[in-house]
Amino acid sequence: ADLPPSFLIGRFLGDVFSAWDNICANYTIDKIKTIGDAFMAVGGIEEDKKANPRSADAVALDVVLLGLEMQQALDFINERYGMEFTLRIGIHSGPVIAGVIGLKKFCFDVWGDAVNTASRMESHGIPGCIHLSMDTYNKVKEY
Repeated sequence: ADLPPSFLIGRFLGDVFSAWDNICANYTIDKIKTIGDAFMAVGGIEEDKKANPRSADAVALDVVLLGLEMQQALDFINERYGMEFTLRIGIHSGPVIAGVIGLKKFCFDVWGDAVNTASRMESHGIPGCIHLSMDTYNKVKEY
């Protein structure tokens, strides 16, 4: 469908990303960035491990629950606007490097195999599904 950019970006994606930002705030999840219609978030990187120690399993569960809530939010917004957009979610658990590099237009970002694996899982995934790596599945399967 041909949708005007003012609607697609200014309203629809604005509502979707705002809803997802609010959902992230309910968990230990940090939105890293949006790239076009993609939303990148990570769990566990900003935690004070001495004051609030959490296991990698608990963080992985939060990320999975976030994914489920993101799908619900998209369904609700789709219904509001009469749209049928779907999303693909890729989740992997593992170490990352996080920080800010460069001299201009500073942006906090994350790098590493865990980021690349999650990205590949999302990009090769089935629309409407949450795709877990075996590492993440093993952390959350008891829940």
